[in-house]
Amino acid sequence: MTDTASNRVVRDKEDPLTSISVADVNGEFAVNVISPLFAIQEAIKGFKQLPDSASKTFIYTGNILNHVVKSDVLTYGMTKAAAANMIRSTAAAYAKQGLK
Repeated sequence: MTDTASNRVVRDKEDPLTSISVADVNGEFAVNVISPLFAIQEAIKGFKQLPDSASKTFIYTGNILNHVVKSDVLTYGMTKAAAANMIRSTAAAYAKQGLK
């Protein structure tokens, strides 16, 4: 079933895996992981052109799903966990350059 307010697929809490399709996963990863990945790349390019005094912070809002299990939004939670890892990894990789 699709949650029309958010366009995410809400799954059966007791049996969430049977209704997952490749298209569902690809769509959610495209929106929540792949698009932000390339946005971060572009932000870093721009940050490197700013003066040292400028704040170089990329803000990505998330939710609790990278810490809490909610099987009815399984694939959405997977993408939020992947995005959280991407943000933490990027922040660590560029910390010495003053990017966060």
